[in-house]
Amino acid sequence: MPISGRTYFGKIMLFGEYSVICQGRALSVPISTFKARLRFPGDDFSLEETRLNQQLKDYLLALVRREENERCDHGLDLNVFALDLLRGLFLESDIPPGYGAGSSGALVAAVYESYARELVPPDPLPAPRSMRKLQRRLAALEAPFHGTSSGIDPLSCYLQKPLLIDPEQGNKPVEIPALPFRESGGFFLTDTFMPRKTESLVSRFSENYSQEHFRNMMHDSYIPLVDFCIDALLQARPDEISRGIRQLSSMQMMYFREMIPAGFFDVWNHGLESGAFYLKLCGAGGGGFLLGYTENYEVAREWLQAAGSELIPFELP
Repeated sequence: MPISGRTYFGKIMLFGEYSVICQGRALSVPISTFKARLRFPGDDFSLEETRLNQQLKDYLLALVRREENERCDHGLDLNVFALDLLRGLFLESDIPPGYGAGSSGALVAAVYESYARELVPPDPLPAPRSMRKLQRRLAALEAPFHGTSSGIDPLSCYLQKPLLIDPEQGNKPVEIPALPFRESGGFFLTDTFMPRKTESLVSRFSENYSQEHFRNMMHDSYIPLVDFCIDALLQARPDEISRGIRQLSSMQMMYFREMIPAGFFDVWNHGLESGAFYLKLCGAGGGGFLLGYTENYEVAREWLQAAGSELIPFELP
């Protein structure tokens, strides 16, 4: 079986980080700013390619151990995968790990498409039953990176379409309508220069969620606000998008403060007070990227540069 020649974009969970753990909706979108693909080395096998090849070998070993210890079947032809690794196979990727941008999701999507014994193709879009089966398979393949996985990230990277995560009605690809943003603004990322470990942050959230007042806040206020933002985006209501993100930014400053890198408290708060831009968590928080929204990139860029970061604009698919 030849390896997939496809390029896999990174992904951003635009809305729904943490609320999705509480059976709320979420919206994940592919982001072409970052991408990955499987490659074989050329005649000159560089040290970097050797390092990346070793990472895939470590991943294969983790899969083999899981199959032996848990008596599970990941549905991959691991023998062919191993032979390709001996030939130097590696993942060429500019998706930064530990940033909430889908580095492990893209890897899993590439390995699945190249080595699955029974492939569920991404095109045409799988039927709902096949989609659920595909997500479970991808979740098992991503588990070695995070301990557990919902399968959402690799599914997003594999389908390369915006994905509405809905625990009640099932996950489904959606179309994001063209939005009448001003040319000078839109969504952006900013780099905290602090990679983080998702598992420890999710554990901390689970501890908070065990407290009644925090749990009530999530279900009575936070999840409805996330729903408001998702619906405003999918129904192309930019004024409501801006208002919803501002409220979301304020709530995260209040209830998710421990997930916000300390060096970004002031710039986060300035955005809220001035209305020039709004920041929110990107994935688990604690480092990696922060997600932002502004009507004027230049104004936001000045403040982020003062915080020692940069503004990375991106377009919605």
